[in-house]
Amino acid sequence: MTKTLTISGHRRPDYFARVMEALERCDGASEYRVTAVLDPSDCTDQLSYIAKSHGIAVHIPGQHLGCGAAIRYCMELGFEASDYHVHLEDDTVPSRDALRWFEWAGRQASPMTLTVSGYNQHGGGAPANAYGWRQWFTPWGWATWRDHWEKYLLPEWDCGFWDGGVQRIRDKLGMGEMFPRVSRIQNVGATRGAFCPSEDFHRQNHHATRVATPDESVERWIAA
Repeated sequence: MTKTLTISGHRRPDYFARVMEALERCDGASEYRVTAVLDPSDCTDQLSYIAKSHGIAVHIPGQHLGCGAAIRYCMELGFEASDYHVHLEDDTVPSRDALRWFEWAGRQASPMTLTVSGYNQHGGGAPANAYGWRQWFTPWGWATWRDHWEKYLLPEWDCGFWDGGVQRIRDKLGMGEMFPRVSRIQNVGATRGAFCPSEDFHRQNHHATRVATPDESVERWIAA
């Protein structure tokens, strides 16, 4: 089956380039059909150049969508070719083994798992191969399955507050997410992002205090 991943971008070429560079270093990246979906802006040409310089296909919608609609577009695009899809935004930088984490969790998830997250803010002293499950949804690097998308998420998708909408759906269903105790995603979006009023706010609420290093790449995961 085709492995698919999308990256949504709009106006932040500096962050977008960091995601592209990190993704290129990810284990297994060449196995994926990766598409950059660029919501039209005055930065579209620059973003397109960055993506293509990394060998990434580009989709540009015919009109401005906004964040929530752009992510819905990405998910629909991914599920045209795959039953399990990974999505990154332009400020979610993956660790080297992030894709392998998403793949493993996608195979091992319980029926009550709505999504797989690549992010955890505070890894502390957790083993690099530890994972957990929580009744939550984290939007910074995530994956889900086609059946969950079509049955649960798409029918109630809220373009105006998309992540809050997923949280409401998840809460209603009593479902949750699998996540790595040591984050496989760093959120670098300290400026020009939605719901992030300052760099200090980002540092306190969005920045992961520990992200897996290349030396911490693992293949065997343990529940903890």
